[in-house]
Amino acid sequence: LFLLFIVPAAYAGAAYINGEDPVTNFKEMVGLTDNSSSSTTPTKSAAPDRNEATSELERLRTENAELRSRIQQLETTISRLEKAAKSENKRQPWGEQSGGN
Repeated sequence: LFLLFIVPAAYAGAAYINGEDPVTNFKEMVGLTDNSSSSTTPTKSAAPDRNEATSELERLRTENAELRSRIQQLETTISRLEKAAKSENKRQPWGEQSGGN
C-alpha cells in the first residue's frame, strides 16, 4: 500500500524536476493520448529550446566575464586600501591619539 502511493509520487517529482509534465507522461504510458500528435510537438519545439539554451549560455558567459572583471577591480581596491592602512599604522599605531592628554 505504501509503494502504491510513493512510487508514482517519486516518478511525478522526477519528471517535474526534469521539466516534463508528469500527468502527460503518465497518460502517454497508459495510452490515454494519441502518440502521433505528441511525437511531432517535441520536434517542433526542440529548435527554439536549443536557440534559447544557446542564448542563455552566451548571456551567462558574458555575465561571468563581467563578474570576473569586477572581482579583479575589487581585489585591486582592497590591495590599495591595505597598503594605505599599513602606511597609516606605521605613522600612528591604533588606539593612540595624536595630541597630549
